[in-house]
Amino acid sequence: MPEKDYSSTPLSTKLGAKPGAGVVVFFTTERSDLERRFEALRDTLDPADGLWIAWPKKAAKLETDLDFETVQGIGLAAGLVDNKSCAIDGDWQAVRFVWRREDRDRR
Repeated sequence: MPEKDYSSTPLSTKLGAKPGAGVVVFFTTERSDLERRFEALRDTLDPADGLWIAWPKKAAKLETDLDFETVQGIGLAAGLVDNKSCAIDGDWQAVRFVWRREDRDRR
């Protein structure tokens, strides 16, 4: 099966931006920066919002100490769940975090 080409897909579509729901996108190259700021970013989210964390792809030749497992672990430890990932462009990838369904009523 041939691989789909999403390069012409608008970023707002890739990010799942929908009317009435907020989207926060945070770009970082450092684990320490993400760990320091994640909870404050999480706390800006309403129940239907999504928090995208973007970091450089391995092939991007940008120095980073982040990878999918690290980003996912930080998000899960902060009480969110990841539910989508995408390539922002040729250099950046991202994963979306949302509140767990059972936690959305408490927000």
